[in-house]
Amino acid sequence: MIRKSFFSAAVAILMSFCQGSSAHAAGPEEQLIEAVKVALGKNFNTDWSGLDALPGIKWAPLPPTSLQNCLPDGGCFARQGVAKFGDHSLTVIASGARTFVTNIYFRSTARAIGETNVLDALKQAGFAPELARCSVKGTIGGTNWYRLQSASTNPGVLSIQSSCNDKPCEGFQLTLGADLPQLQPRQLSMYSERCSGAPEARRAVSRRALRS
Repeated sequence: MIRKSFFSAAVAILMSFCQGSSAHAAGPEEQLIEAVKVALGKNFNTDWSGLDALPGIKWAPLPPTSLQNCLPDGGCFARQGVAKFGDHSLTVIASGARTFVTNIYFRSTARAIGETNVLDALKQAGFAPELARCSVKGTIGGTNWYRLQSASTNPGVLSIQSSCNDKPCEGFQLTLGADLPQLQPRQLSMYSERCSGAPEARRAVSRRALRS
């Protein structure tokens, strides 16, 4: 009888522990931001081997691939990977120069993680995301760019894409450094860098592009 009571108590304690662990399990947005935090860390190694330190991501073997045509972000080398954040799988591509990484792209292949969830996770991780570039009302722009600052990390920019030509999609671009990535000519009329006021007051980066 004593043995049975002891066994029952042990099972109850174990179940309580498991439930507590599950309740505190990190969500996909928190795991994504943990990778962002590592990449912006003051001790992060920005050469291609440094990518292996990012949690939750499995990368293709080194060396990075030399691209026949450089990417719009200026990167002429790339390394592919796959991220597993909770029950979300994301395709990952890092781009940069021969010896260092400048950008990391995440593309969701399942249901969306959600911009609001990601922003909340950034704040919980100690970042102060500042909306630095946003879509102009009445256009098909579907991306927001946030400058990231934290006392424990280097500055960075995280773009969050929630629409592709007015169709739902989700992607993230982490830029190592405080400078906003350059827009492509076709994007100049769709985005503004005056995002603090009402959406109606946003002026396109290029008025000329807006009129054309």
